[in-house]
Amino acid sequence: MTSPIKVLLVEASPEVARTVAEALTGSADGRHDLTWVDSLTRGLENLRASEPDVILLGTKLPDASGAQALSALRAQASGVPVVVIAGYAEEKLANSLVEHGAQDYQILEQIEFGGLLNAIRHAVVRNQLSREVADLKEWMEKTLSALDLAVFLLEPTGRTVQGCNFTAEKIFGLAREEMLGRSLEQFFPDRAAYREFESELQAAIESIGHFRVEASMRRAMGEIFPVACSARQIGQARQPGQVVLAIEDIGDRERLRREARARHRLALEFASACLAAPDEEGLLREVCRLAVGEGGYPAAFAGLVDASSAFSVNAQALRGLLDVPGPPVWVDAARSDGPLAECLARLAPVVGADVSHNPRLAPYREEAAARGYQSILALPIVQGETTLGALVLLGERPDSFPPEVVNDLVPLGRALAAAMAGLRQRAEERNQAERCRLSEERFTRTAQALPLVLFVSDLPERRLRYLSPAFAQVFGRSPEGMLGERDPWRESIHPEDRERVFEELGSSGAAAYSLSYRITRPDGAVRFIQERAFPSPRAEGPELFGYLEDVTATRQAAAEEDVRRERRLRAEKLESASRLAEGLARPLSARLDALDQALQRATELLPVDHPAVEALRPADEARRELQALGRRLLRFVRPGARERASLDLNAILRGALQATRKLLGEERQVTWYCQEPLPSLDAAPDHLEQLVLDLLQFASRASAPGAALVIETDTVAIDSDFCRDHPGAHPGDFVRLTLRLPGEAVLTQARERLFEPFGWPENSGAGESLALFSAHGVVRQNRGFIISDFPEGGGLVLRVHLPATDPGRITRAAPADPAQPARRTALIVEADPATAALIQRTLEKENYFCLVAHSGPDGLELGVRLLEQIELLVVQSDASGISGREVARRLGLRKQDLRVLFLAPEAADTPPDTAAPPGQSLRKPFSTQALRRALAALLESAAGEPQ
Repeated sequence: MTSPIKVLLVEASPEVARTVAEALTGSADGRHDLTWVDSLTRGLENLRASEPDVILLGTKLPDASGAQALSALRAQASGVPVVVIAGYAEEKLANSLVEHGAQDYQILEQIEFGGLLNAIRHAVVRNQLSREVADLKEWMEKTLSALDLAVFLLEPTGRTVQGCNFTAEKIFGLAREEMLGRSLEQFFPDRAAYREFESELQAAIESIGHFRVEASMRRAMGEIFPVACSARQIGQARQPGQVVLAIEDIGDRERLRREARARHRLALEFASACLAAPDEEGLLREVCRLAVGEGGYPAAFAGLVDASSAFSVNAQALRGLLDVPGPPVWVDAARSDGPLAECLARLAPVVGADVSHNPRLAPYREEAAARGYQSILALPIVQGETTLGALVLLGERPDSFPPEVVNDLVPLGRALAAAMAGLRQRAEERNQAERCRLSEERFTRTAQALPLVLFVSDLPERRLRYLSPAFAQVFGRSPEGMLGERDPWRESIHPEDRERVFEELGSSGAAAYSLSYRITRPDGAVRFIQERAFPSPRAEGPELFGYLEDVTATRQAAAEEDVRRERRLRAEKLESASRLAEGLARPLSARLDALDQALQRATELLPVDHPAVEALRPADEARRELQALGRRLLRFVRPGARERASLDLNAILRGALQATRKLLGEERQVTWYCQEPLPSLDAAPDHLEQLVLDLLQFASRASAPGAALVIETDTVAIDSDFCRDHPGAHPGDFVRLTLRLPGEAVLTQARERLFEPFGWPENSGAGESLALFSAHGVVRQNRGFIISDFPEGGGLVLRVHLPATDPGRITRAAPADPAQPARRTALIVEADPATAALIQRTLEKENYFCLVAHSGPDGLELGVRLLEQIELLVVQSDASGISGREVARRLGLRKQDLRVLFLAPEAADTPPDTAAPPGQSLRKPFSTQALRRALAALLESAAGEPQ
């Protein structure tokens, strides 16, 4: 059972509505659903609610005329047929409405005779047929447009185009509106070609009704291209009718073959580029260049996706400009609906075909027209689940990227992703290697800057794997060739510490340890080393990490602090003794004087043979001993006032040495280094003479008879730093007298009480016991001070400081005057005093301060002690004790820039097989001029050496 026909009646007259209703109700089938409205407005509202099958329209409505009503209804429901109901008088109006779109009209007076039913039925059927025809046309249009053929419908005689499909537009480059009505001749290169084609077409149609032929045709822009044509006549055979002409662009076959070959070449070049690319940006630039240069695409660009999924163009190329340096010429990453954005979202290839007609690609049409492309292909660059970027290719035809082409290009994106992943991995490896290199450089710089020797050894063999460069500075040996050896620095350990160190190492095993020992450098210097090591477990095997620290400075600082503390205690003790002695000396002396007078009077009053005289004798002896002790205390505190004068310490010392030569002993070697001239001293002559004699007397009794005695006189400027290290000293300019006693020169029990009145044992002798405390009293009264040092090798060094009266002659450390050459220091080691004096006078004229020693050991001791100031060594090659060559060698190891002049013995005294000493030498006897020439040659050769 079919559904009823829905009828909408738009009529103002109720009578007409009733008549229509009666006519529809009285029909044989009765399948009508009538809806009546009396105005156009209500009719439009009804249409918006539901759409009827047919509309019956009256010509007289209150709110619109017939034409207005028809126009409004068709605008609201264009697919619904409209039948006009009009009277005889309005038949002309009804015809006019049919011309304007109404399906039919019905005379009002004929409704009752069945005319209305027929009109409604015909209108509905005709509308359905129209829809079917429209659908068929649409299907035909889509079908024909989907073909790769241009289909023309030709007029049978004039061969004009009456219709064509969408493909014809693409092949010939003209819109269909432009092609309609054109003669087929206009699509051929010339008239002759068309006439040949027309004659073959006409003959085939007349004989068999169809034909197929290849020809050449022309596009709208004038391009000639090959085609394959098929034609068939529509209509009765052997009678003129329309001709359907199908045209295939067979030039696409060759083009497709060329494009396929280009894609294959592109794939090969892609593979080469992926293997040879230095970095990602270089790879992307090469890929874009190949896509345009080898692939033949109008343009290409590639870019990367950052951590925030934002796309940025890194490379691009255009036809004729393979490397575009400027900003991107085409990019749609910002468009959320563009092919690139869709590609990145789906991680799949996306094709945008036919930019000119595809509504979705309308934003690209202006750019496409300017750049010459009609299609877009976006290829994702994906590695696993990670999006690396995208490659976009632009095609010059609307169908440049069919599925088979996309399938050929997808592997390029995969190869590009694999290459980029490899580049990133290699870049990460390079970055890691660079970080390792920088870390090693920082470690090396740190190891070089640290005053520590870092080392790494394996366990349990303890073979060296790493040794920092500081080893050469600390041990004085090159670390080259030590890797792989077992603790190679152990051979430098001091012999006295070696056994203990190896015992401690053996007991520590593979555990952490800490060692302290001494080493001996190749130059003979002894350094204190602190060694610590810690084991570290590793999969490849345990290792030992440790360091060697030179703690000599720390040890020396601690020793110096101990010396300063000892000096401070001695100074405080001596000051306390001075105050005690000062408080006791004079009262004791006064009481002893009174006792002396009482004993003398008693002796005078008593007879000589009186027993009481003998009884008073012990008291008198005790009184004399107490008076001697009182005088000792007085001399310790203050020797007493004397007349003062300006004195020369060198002159007094020279006289004292002559006077005490027998006291010192003929076998004793006395060496005196004096500075000439010395500033004057303001002191009492007898006090200063007594001071020198007391010191010499002390030296003769406190040392062995054959021990050497070294005396030095010079000037010194004392500052606050010196006073801080030497309690009892005070700043100023002083003349210094130094006395050096070698070996065990001082009894151990007397060191702490050296300057005290009762510092020596009772059996030492009165003279010896008076020696240093009386010297202390003289120096103290003259505003001076005495410094005593006890070297580690034994012996005693006394330095007496007395204020200078003319400080201008004191040598101070001040900036050198450029116009005045600085005074230099020379050490002369010569046994012959006359030769030594000649050399000293010559060098002093050359602005040298001379130190003189008459034996090899003395010269070596003096050189080691004052090596920093010594610039020139003049040494007798055959010096006694230690040869001059050995002295020069040992001092040269400690000071590389030391200049040496050897004094060779006379030719008659030289054995025939004796080799000449190395360096500059001067043979005895020599003149002053020869000495000066030798010195000049030595200094000139030194100036020419590289620094």
